[in-house]
Amino acid sequence: MDVVTSWVPVKDHIKSPDIIRRIQEQSWKGLCLKDFGPPKNKGVIATMPFSKGEVVCDYHGEYVTQEEGNRRMEQLFDEACYVFFFAGCGEKVCIDAQHSPCQCHPHQDTFGRRMNHSRRSPNVKPHVFKLPLPEGTRWHPIFLTLKDIQVNEELLWDYGVLCDEGFGGEAAALDWLAS
Repeated sequence: MDVVTSWVPVKDHIKSPDIIRRIQEQSWKGLCLKDFGPPKNKGVIATMPFSKGEVVCDYHGEYVTQEEGNRRMEQLFDEACYVFFFAGCGEKVCIDAQHSPCQCHPHQDTFGRRMNHSRRSPNVKPHVFKLPLPEGTRWHPIFLTLKDIQVNEELLWDYGVLCDEGFGGEAAALDWLAS
């Protein structure tokens, strides 16, 4: 009975004007880029505490088809690749954040593309929401916290890439994917 009384339906849309504005302006509060040095390089840390379930930032970039995203990944095989595949409205979509700064925010790096991977201890997770953006309603990935996050804690998410299968099998040699 406790499960039934505490259940809350999953929302698939966000209408908060504050979150929409933050996406449009890429003005996320409480986040900072940090250079961890090789092999990790840049990552994102919290500059304020976040509570479990709170919106942290989005994954921002150019919307392309899944086929175009795959083509772009093949071209970047030996480089860092910033593409995010997801399904929305029955179609598979990709956000390509390879070019940072992006065309719509030419003077800033975006936080979602800079968050590092952790399979064992992620503290944020992307959720795809329907958003009423100026260019039209579209599905868009937004990162929510999985637990309370403290100041100076690095934000990490599970990229969903398996070490023995990811990147055409080449990921087996990427030790950081297992962390």
